[in-house]
Formats: sequence, structure tokens, C-alpha cells
Amino acid sequence: MNPTVVSMRPFHVIPGNDSLAVCAANLVVETARNAVATKGRFSFVLSGGSTPNQLYSLLAQEPFLNNIPWHQTFVFWGDERCVPPSDSRNNASEAMNLFLRKVPIPARHIFPMPTLGQPEHDAAIYQETIQAYFAGSKPVFDLVLLGLGENGHTASLFPNTPVLLEQEKLVASVFVEEQQMYRITMTVGLINLAQKIVFLVSGGNKHSVLQQVRACKDNLQLPASLIHPLSGDLIWLVDHAAAYGDMAQTKL
Repeated sequence: MNPTVVSMRPFHVIPGNDSLAVCAANLVVETARNAVATKGRFSFVLSGGSTPNQLYSLLAQEPFLNNIPWHQTFVFWGDERCVPPSDSRNNASEAMNLFLRKVPIPARHIFPMPTLGQPEHDAAIYQETIQAYFAGSKPVFDLVLLGLGENGHTASLFPNTPVLLEQEKLVASVFVEEQQMYRITMTVGLINLAQKIVFLVSGGNKHSVLQQVRACKDNLQLPASLIHPLSGDLIWLVDHAAAYGDMAQTKL
């Protein structure tokens, strides 16, 4: 598979979840190597949810393992549930178990969101972490991975929540009513600064919302529609089931 072809397509339909993960892994390798070649480091923002798990597992295996410049890679998270790191719902803990403990990335290059204090305070701490990493420059991440929820949410940007209108903060806390839980999230403004934003979408249950999100822009009821990078690339990697719904079998 040629990752350059993937990066040139804003909407890429891929047959099967296995192929989706391989395609995404190729794109990570390409982006990482280009970033290190041009500026000496690669900033990578991870997504939670089940869809990227196969990708994460692949990154710890050949041929991807030895093709990523791990010592120049810096890992962040786009959002987190306000649960302890030991909780199975913790996004960082999941990614650590799936691949970060299995690859030669320096521990000091991994920046999980803090979750043991007050949500607003933890969000402010993470914002300071990001600002320190970029050392006064505009916080432009090289690659941000995002998922898509059935209700149109992405990261912890949920429909009609106040955080969607945040203009000043890079990171904010939000109480998600439907889950009765606080979460911490990168804001729309921060995500949209990225050089490359990649949505990974799989499953027939995502077909309807995928069509809705791609048919509109800046709809607060569909927060994923707020994501459109200011000067970077927006790429959708979508499996057949998500792209075609009930029609998927006839497309295979």
C-alpha cells in the first residue's frame, strides 16, 4: 500500500477493518518520517475509542515498528475520561497497554492527560504541558487522530455542550450529561491548528452520522462537523460498512 496515495485523498474508503488499520499505520509512518525530516520531531495526538485499537497494536509490530522514529516522537491525547489511570476506561492506559510500552519511545515523550484532580484544573495543567512543548510557538500538532461517535461527537466534543464554543482555551473540561461524567478535551480551535487531522471510522452503525457530518459544517449538534483545519489536511479513513451502510455487502 502506498501511503502517499492515502495522504492525497480527503475521503478514503477501505474494505475491512484490517485494511483500515494498515492504511492508518502507513499514514502514521509517512507523517512521522516527514515531520522528523523537516523539523526534527513528530507530535502525535491519539484518540480513544475502539476503532484505533487495531492501529495501535500494528504500530508495535513489523514493518511499522522499525519505520517510526520513536526517539523523535512525542505523544499526546485528544481527550480523556476523568477516571484514574488504572481504570479500563482511561484512554492513555489503553494505548500504553496496546503499544506504547512495546515500542522504544522515551517515557518523557509521553504526555497523558492528568485525571486525579479537579477536571478544570487538570485541563489547565494539560494546556500548560502543550504550551511548554511548543515553547511559545503556535501549537500545531503534526497528526491528530479522531474518531466519530454515533451522536456526532469527536474527542470529548459532545453535541450542544459549552466547550464547543470555547475560544480561548486549548484544553477544557466538560461534563457529559448522557454519561454523568467529566471529561477533558482538546478544543476545536486547538485541533483545527493541526497539520493533519485523520478521522478513523468503522462499522455500519456509523454510516448515518458519517453522512450527516460530511453534509454540513459547523453544526453544534454534530461536533465532528466543526473540525476543518485552518491550513492543514483533513483525511477520512472509512471502512466499507461505515461508508455504505446496508449497501456495504454489494460494494465488496
